[in-house]
Amino acid sequence: GGGGGEDESPGGLRLHSELLQDYLQCPGGGAAAAAKGVPGSAYHGGGPDAVFRPTAAAAEAVTTAIRLRDMSSHINRLHRNETEKYIMKHASHYQKEQITETIQTASIAIIIPMTSKGTEMTSVKESPFWFNTFQTFCYSIDWAANRNKFTFFIGFDKGDPIYDLGDSWNDFRKEFKSNAGMGISWQTGMSPEKVTNILETQLAVELHDFGDLAGAPSQVVNRLAGLAYDAGFDYIYQINDDTEIETKQWHLKFMKALASNPVFPNFGVTGPTDSLNPKIFTHAFVHRTHIEAIGSFFPSTFKNWWSDDWISTVYGEKHTFRHADVQITHNVEAQKTSGWNRYDIDYSAQYFLEKEIRQGFVTLNRFLRGRGAPGLPLPDVCGFSPAVGDLVAHRHQAEVLAARAQGEEEAGRAEYQENLARLGLVVAPPPGGGGDSDSGGGGDDDIGGGLGIDFEIGGHVVGAAVK
Repeated sequence: GGGGGEDESPGGLRLHSELLQDYLQCPGGGAAAAAKGVPGSAYHGGGPDAVFRPTAAAAEAVTTAIRLRDMSSHINRLHRNETEKYIMKHASHYQKEQITETIQTASIAIIIPMTSKGTEMTSVKESPFWFNTFQTFCYSIDWAANRNKFTFFIGFDKGDPIYDLGDSWNDFRKEFKSNAGMGISWQTGMSPEKVTNILETQLAVELHDFGDLAGAPSQVVNRLAGLAYDAGFDYIYQINDDTEIETKQWHLKFMKALASNPVFPNFGVTGPTDSLNPKIFTHAFVHRTHIEAIGSFFPSTFKNWWSDDWISTVYGEKHTFRHADVQITHNVEAQKTSGWNRYDIDYSAQYFLEKEIRQGFVTLNRFLRGRGAPGLPLPDVCGFSPAVGDLVAHRHQAEVLAARAQGEEEAGRAEYQENLARLGLVVAPPPGGGGDSDSGGGGDDDIGGGLGIDFEIGGHVVGAAVK
């Protein structure tokens, strides 16, 4: 950025960006960094990451940045055009009546990792699950009209002193049936026969224990999600035993958002707004398509924290469906002896978050492209796609491209194509001359001189210049 001046708002600073041709604003100490596993109510901005720190930029660096910005804009414009044409062509596939009928009979797996560690529980009956999650769940569903089937997949540590000891599983099933019956009866006033029918056809519980996942609730989620997928469930919802559901008929909103995705039905992620951390999905709701695309609910890298950040980011803006009108909260101190957490936080996983998001982008992009749908738009930051910078500005990649241009192409071409493929870009042979896709000359797609990179998006050859 360059220049600057006082903003009219108190305490504000306004900086002009030559790259964006606009002003940037920072509200000062009130700004908070993006949540990276940190509860929103416990984090307040004001540190070094919450203020501008200008550094001098050479003219050549500014020129390169502008070229990368223009290249990013060009690629994203082509992607938008491709996506719009695809949606128009396939619009008949997304009839509201068909979507409504499909979601009203879908099966939903609710997966919850649970432990008695760090709680004041002395029996299954005292589990925070009953008076937080399960009670509010029972009240949130219109059982008189419901046609969906809900199954709770509960995962414990093998040998848990309360949940996995003696006859505790039978005790859990009895409590489940008793609490469900009371909740449905109080909400609906149904006869015992009708309540029994609901319990037999629309509501169930499965219990599982794991001997190798202590302190790794995110990986318990992975195992439970895999079991739900193998059992044929349509949708999977990941929550906690201290969750309080505040919005009725939440499941219909979630399913409709995913099923109505015009690019690929049921592709993406949705979830509620958490009153304690509204920046990310602390609870994620996906279709079984997510497991088919990624291979698991979360990457195996994450034991506990940062899995929420990953799933809140990996699908990008176009396929992440946030619901401000669906609210949940956490009774974070329910039955806990101290603090919010009942496990040791794996802080090391934060260093792999960006890598996993990038890998997830490539995997999801390949999934869409393999089914004839437009890929994910490149992640965008103020008009610049960092992936473009990775492709163009990385010194080693530039050397490979230079080697190709000088005729030493056999050694460098395979790696060049592999780098492009990692971004989900289809390599196209360089054009023979000028025209719209000429990276060194004029035309609508001209983005400057220098070494040309050519690749294809939606049938269009994109010319990119590396100085």
